[in-house]
This record gives sequence, C-alpha cells and structure tokens, in this order.
Amino acid sequence: MHPFNHPVLFVCTHLSLTAERLSQKMAQGLIALIGLCTAQVASADEDIAGMVNSITSGITSVKPGLLLAAQVAGIGCVIAGIFLWLRKKNDPHVKGSHIAIFIGIGCILIALDQFISRGQKQAGFRPVSVS
Repeated sequence: MHPFNHPVLFVCTHLSLTAERLSQKMAQGLIALIGLCTAQVASADEDIAGMVNSITSGITSVKPGLLLAAQVAGIGCVIAGIFLWLRKKNDPHVKGSHIAIFIGIGCILIALDQFISRGQKQAGFRPVSVS
C-alpha cells in the first residue's frame, strides 16, 4: 500500500509504532537505572549474606511507611466501594461482588497492622507499632 493513499492511517500507524518504541525504551532505561542503583549496594557487601542483611534492614526501615500507605489505600478502597454502591442504582454494570470486593480489600488493608501484630504476638515476637 502506498502511504499517500491513506494518509490518516499512515500517520496513525506511525504514531502508534513510535509510541510503542518510546515506551519500550523508557522501560529499558528504568530497568537499567534500577540495575545501576542495586549494583552499587550489591558490590559494597562481601557476600550474599551481607546483601540479604542490607535488604532486610532496608525493608525494616520502610515497614512503617508501608503500613500507613496500606491504611490510606484501604480507606480509598472503602470509599470506592461506597461510591460504587451509590452508583449501582443507576448503572446496571456495577455488580454487588465488585462492591463487596472493594469494601473487603479496604477493610483488610485498614486492619493490616493489627493482623501483623496479632500474628507476631502468637509467634512470640515483639509487636509492631505503626508510629
């Protein structure tokens, strides 16, 4: 097909292919950046045990922030579930199972720190405090 027979199709196809290539290059760049950042951390330790220790200490320092983020996400899920519940009357595509899933996931995320602390108490570990 000659590109001038259908110029709109030609432009749209080339824009779509360019956008796809650009997203692939951005993903490759992001992966390379992450690889460079983790390579410095990995090369600073002597052995695999040192790398594991540095990763676990990093996770420990991030844990309170993740618990707070989970609570915020849980509140967002509950609000989304309530919004879907109110919208169900006018929209036949909204199912009751979607509402229940959003509210259930929201409640689980809100109570995640309680689940963790209760599990740690039963296992004999020190309980986690969010603050």
